[in-house]
Amino acid sequence: ASSPMELIKCRMQCAGESAAAGHRYPYTSAYDAFTKIIRSEGVKGLWNGSEIFVMRNAIGSAANLSTFSAFKAYFLHFREDSVVVDVAAGLASGFVTTCVMCPLDMVKTRIQNQPVDEFTGRGKLYRNGGDAVAKIVKSEGTFALYKGFSSLFVRTGPHYVLTFTIYGLLKRWASSTDNFDGDRTTGKH
Repeated sequence: ASSPMELIKCRMQCAGESAAAGHRYPYTSAYDAFTKIIRSEGVKGLWNGSEIFVMRNAIGSAANLSTFSAFKAYFLHFREDSVVVDVAAGLASGFVTTCVMCPLDMVKTRIQNQPVDEFTGRGKLYRNGGDAVAKIVKSEGTFALYKGFSSLFVRTGPHYVLTFTIYGLLKRWASSTDNFDGDRTTGKH
């Protein structure tokens, strides 16, 4: 369900007279975009780029959770479990996750914002994610896949710092309190 909204957001962000690159869709609102996409590309068009979106989220989550655990375990060799460890591990995890997600984000954005053939509903520039990567790297170089890295990290880094810091605080709080299931005076269940 989020892929249609992601598509609409992407196209609306790239719209306007001063849009720097890509195809410009003349949407006036999210509802206007929704109805125009269905009319011109069919209902299936709402999921344009969804395979990259799903891959981005799955790989991003795997990178995030695994690297947070690894960084936290490493930092615990030097410091006691604390907010400082949570912040450092969350920020490091956010950086690695951004490194993994940024190319997929770039490809997703290009696929979702490309002009679409009105008869077939298919993109005019890229057939799929692999084709998009090959064409982007060939015409713009490998580092083009990392366009927007800093802004993605500025969003992702603090998000993971807050998420894992709050998680760490709650986990330490829960483990420091008495047994929630038992009688607080005797400790019996």
